[in-house]
Amino acid sequence: MKSSRRSAWPASRWMGLWAAAVVAAPGLANAQPADLFYERTVMTAADARCDLFAPEVGAALAAATAQARGAALRAGASAEALRAVELSARAQPRHWHPTAGLRVGDRLALITDTAYDPGSAPFARGVDHLLHEAWGTEGDGSAAEAAQVAADAGARRLTLIHMAPDADEAALLAQAPGATIGRDGAAL
Repeated sequence: MKSSRRSAWPASRWMGLWAAAVVAAPGLANAQPADLFYERTVMTAADARCDLFAPEVGAALAAATAQARGAALRAGASAEALRAVELSARAQPRHWHPTAGLRVGDRLALITDTAYDPGSAPFARGVDHLLHEAWGTEGDGSAAEAAQVAADAGARRLTLIHMAPDADEAALLAQAPGATIGRDGAAL
């Protein structure tokens, strides 16, 4: 059965673009220690999820991340501020084209392009804001499943994203009381 969805890039491409954007960010030549920590954290998480580098390069990157964290702390960054940018990734194999869930410290978790997965709630546990897909077809999560993951994770906010173009927003919100509908360009 052919999907009616637009074809999507694999998660590894999105993470590669994100990592490239971080590396190419203006002012990186004059980067502060916390900026370097953030950059290396993104690359380490991308490597852990997508096996981007040979093992010895991955190990060197992990060591560089730890060194950058120490330098940022010595330069006055708070441990709390650094935790807010720590990135982790989790394989989401239940979709017809497996993807990665992302988590940025305790601030944000992104779970999309996956059928309901009981491992999603532990991954997002205690997060401030959960962005969860609500496409609602086989291989994709529904609004009700997003609400279940948010409740099980103890997420303080739920935003439904990655919805079918013809989705009835009122029906989605009825399945996920208290959630909001994600909009392109919306501030989180």
